[in-house]
Amino acid sequence: MMPNFADTRAITSGSEASVLGYDPLFNNVRDPWHRPMNLSRLWNVLFYFKLNQSHTNLLGTIFISSFFLSPFIFLKKLDKLTACILSCAFISPAIMLGVERGTPDLFLFFILAIAIRVGYFSVIAALCLIIFASFLKLFPIFGIGLILKEKISRFWVLLAMSCMSFLAYLIFTLSDVKQMINVTPKGTDMSYGYDVFVLALENHFQKSNYLDFLKFILPIFFQSLLFLIFVINLLLVFKNSNLDESKREKNKDIDSFRVGAGIYIGTFLFGHNWDYRLMFLIFTIPQVVTWIKQKNSRYFLAASFTLPTIILSLWYLIVSRIINYYLTFNLGFVIDEFFNWVVFCGLVYLFLASLPDWLYKKMYKLVSVVRQRWQILVG
Repeated sequence: MMPNFADTRAITSGSEASVLGYDPLFNNVRDPWHRPMNLSRLWNVLFYFKLNQSHTNLLGTIFISSFFLSPFIFLKKLDKLTACILSCAFISPAIMLGVERGTPDLFLFFILAIAIRVGYFSVIAALCLIIFASFLKLFPIFGIGLILKEKISRFWVLLAMSCMSFLAYLIFTLSDVKQMINVTPKGTDMSYGYDVFVLALENHFQKSNYLDFLKFILPIFFQSLLFLIFVINLLLVFKNSNLDESKREKNKDIDSFRVGAGIYIGTFLFGHNWDYRLMFLIFTIPQVVTWIKQKNSRYFLAASFTLPTIILSLWYLIVSRIINYYLTFNLGFVIDEFFNWVVFCGLVYLFLASLPDWLYKKMYKLVSVVRQRWQILVG
């Protein structure tokens, strides 16, 4: 898009609109595409530095530089295989889309990378960083799974404090949150989320007599599919109470995995996201590679099909062009949606399977009770 760094420019043009007396969240008159600035008002702090669009390149470069610095912050150790796979992810078209746009998500990635590193020493400090990132943009709250490393009593206290803080923020900024959601553009290409396929089908049948019926039935179908995926994964993961302690102790990158997997699962359920947000899948890669190398049957199969689909999702823009070059219909889009759903299924399974022992045992008991009552009901 020209002029360059379109998403960074939303901030700098918003600063110009603010000087003119406009609220850029509702009326960003200085934006080249007249887009409202769909960001939290915390970003308005930058306006006090008297930013204008001449500073777009500087701010965009800061976002990009912080992002590419991130792996040197959150990674503990890096073997050659993981390094190659991460390199393939970092240069993927999905990431380059975010770089080309200069999206603030790049800076949020940097904040979460710091949170993961700080979390090795202080979970409370890491949690503060996650909450701060969530105030800047809502979705980082799904990375709260980082606190699963804590003991049971401390976990519930931290979870309650986090939820209350975030809920209070939502209540006080509810009108802004609604506006941000309403003005965020939605598309079917270069996107992921459970409702992307719904939107694509609705667009395809825009002039059909069955459009109203499709708008009613499609969301129900895909929401039911999500529910079914969770039920199947719960039954698969908690089918027995045996835990392989020796393998679980080798989850050296489990913190970053929980942050990345939580954000992907949460944003997928939220509905619609541009593909550059796939960058947070990078947090999951080191641990997924470790599980594959361990060849532990508990994780190996799910990790083995999740990792390739993560890479294929990140490289969708190239893959789809190759596929669509030889075909007359948009099969590339269908395949990308398949990749995204497979990643979702795999990460849900791996997230549940890697729960800490105390929570795993509680979930096993709960699922066992539900399974027994279901058997009595149908038997």
